Amino acid sequence: IQIKSIDYINATPFGTSTMFEHIYSGLTIFAVIGCVYKLVLHFLKTERFDNVSAFTGFFQFIGVAVLFVFSDQIVNQVVSLNQGVSTESIQTLNIKLDNELTAQIKKDLKPTVEEIIGEFQEIDKLRIQKKNDQSINPISSLAYDFQITEHSLKIAKLITWDAGMALQWKYIYFSIVIGIIASILAIPSVIISIMIKILLTVMVAGTKLVFLLAFIPGFENTWKTFMTNMLNILLWAPIFNAIYSFIISLVSSMLGPDPLGTGQIIWLTIVTCILAFQSISLTTSAAGVVIQGAGASMAGAL
Repeated sequence: IQIKSIDYINATPFGTSTMFEHIYSGLTIFAVIGCVYKLVLHFLKTERFDNVSAFTGFFQFIGVAVLFVFSDQIVNQVVSLNQGVSTESIQTLNIKLDNELTAQIKKDLKPTVEEIIGEFQEIDKLRIQKKNDQSINPISSLAYDFQITEHSLKIAKLITWDAGMALQWKYIYFSIVIGIIASILAIPSVIISIMIKILLTVMVAGTKLVFLLAFIPGFENTWKTFMTNMLNILLWAPIFNAIYSFIISLVSSMLGPDPLGTGQIIWLTIVTCILAFQSISLTTSAAGVVIQGAGASMAGAL
């Protein structure tokens, strides 16, 4: 269910590429005015056209225009580098916890099962003795039946209590705690997947809007900040996968010789909660160390 939920997040569409179309249309006129204003300003600042920069200044928008035309292709290429959140570590830990519970069940049930087998063997012996007893009479036959019934009742007690009620609550407790640990560790993966999905989708939808702003005076560096933030977000998935693999390895190493002891499982749950809830902030902080951007503040808002 955890792995499928992450796959559903990645596959479920969010927003449309035209959701900022009304803003884009409204800013186009300002971009045109901004271009004309810069051209006039450059003309007024140029007294004599006796150098190369005086002429090239009239073509200062060529670079931005090229970026604007190919902005969709550029952004789509960058977004395609998104690695996505890995689910292998989740599956590995879940299998290990399930195997630990299975091993604990086998360990607890082994003495009881051996005792039940011994009782069945005693019943078989009594039945054979009863069959082979030449001097059997109603009283001795009743004695044999009484002993067989006694062993049968003991088997019923071993099955219903020793192998049933006495251990059932223990397994319910451990199953619930293991489910909590697995769920807590899966929550950051779901959250970071949603964050990446929403932010990258919004940024792709706003690509033309950002590169259009670059034509307006005062917003020339908007597209640079935009690309910086996008690269910052693209770092989240690989960094989170590394942090998450480290957390899983740490939790796995804490599964000692008696991992399902009461104190051990409680301590493991506490450590898991702390590490899981810190994993996202660690991811965004680490990404900010590599590339400074507004990604951390966006993550905080989400």
